[in-house]
Amino acid sequence: MLNDLRELVRYRELLITLVARDLKARYKRSVLGFFWSLLNPLVQIATLTVVFKMIMRYGPANFGPFLFVAFLPWTFFQLAVMDASTAVPSNVRILKRVYFPREVLPLANIGANLIHFLMAMVVLFAYLAFWVGVSFSWQQLLFLPLIVLLQTLLVTGLGLAVSCASVYYRDVHYLVTVGLSLLYWASCIFYPLYSYDQGGTVVKGLSDSPFWFVAWINPLVPLVTLYRQAILTNAAVPDGGMGVEGQLLARLAVFAVAMLVGGYALFNWRKWEFPELT
Repeated sequence: MLNDLRELVRYRELLITLVARDLKARYKRSVLGFFWSLLNPLVQIATLTVVFKMIMRYGPANFGPFLFVAFLPWTFFQLAVMDASTAVPSNVRILKRVYFPREVLPLANIGANLIHFLMAMVVLFAYLAFWVGVSFSWQQLLFLPLIVLLQTLLVTGLGLAVSCASVYYRDVHYLVTVGLSLLYWASCIFYPLYSYDQGGTVVKGLSDSPFWFVAWINPLVPLVTLYRQAILTNAAVPDGGMGVEGQLLARLAVFAVAMLVGGYALFNWRKWEFPELT
């Protein structure tokens, strides 16, 4: 695997070129460019805010920011995994004609979605600072890149795994679509993992419900919760102990590293068979 990583580094210019190509194709001949890609989640957030907050009378007072902070990481996760699942089959002609590390294809899709996500985060911070009036501390700014890094590792590992599997079974793309639909409702996007009383003490939450196992087997639960804690509060900054946030961070790190190693190992194990199978 180390030799494969060294080879990937040698082909980094190809990876950068493919990422740039993906971004240019996404915004080609578009007046608003990037903002069209942001429009869909904004419309969904506005719709869900009206349904949950105004019609169902559910959610915290700041339900819009609460939802926005979780929705952007979810969108990055969803689009990156979906694009990675078709990365190899959609480039079969290139695979049969040119030699390059096969992992460049799904990594290019993931990289393009990562850049889009970072651009969307800038819009999020501008919205929270100038429209909502949220203030940020330097601790938050230092802690947030760690969460983004762990999510990127998680997405990369899962993207490589589904990219490899889709070469052997074309049903994988459809299974991924269905699985993401179920995961959407099980990832604390519309509801918090924990609730806090006025004194800041954790009270009953998802982990105390009949669906407690969701909080333990779904890596997006600690991911979404940490994003909310890092951006909307100061509570996510680790203090050296193993409080609620420390446990979430540790679980997310274990999920991310395990998925990255497992997904990359699976992809490298089978990648040289792709031209014959596709």
